[in-house]
Amino acid sequence: MQDKQLLELSKEQSYHESASAAGLLTPHPLDAIDVLITGGMGRGLQKRLKRNNIRAVATVETDPDQAVAAWLNGTLVEVAHESDHDDMCRC
Repeated sequence: MQDKQLLELSKEQSYHESASAAGLLTPHPLDAIDVLITGGMGRGLQKRLKRNNIRAVATVETDPDQAVAAWLNGTLVEVAHESDHDDMCRC
């Protein structure tokens, strides 16, 4: 596995709020990734990521190294994305 680096985002860098997620030209730190593996996300975020050609993967795996290894060998178990927030959100 290649080196990894922790990317901590401030509240202002939330992808939900970013201009990049809205389709504007302002770059965002997540713009350089191909896949986002997470414990959960709403459909709104999933759609924003897809617009920027980022694959959104939700999983119950809690160990980041195990999640990445499983993703790379095609065995990562994906779970459904949350939708409660999106029923109210006009993201």
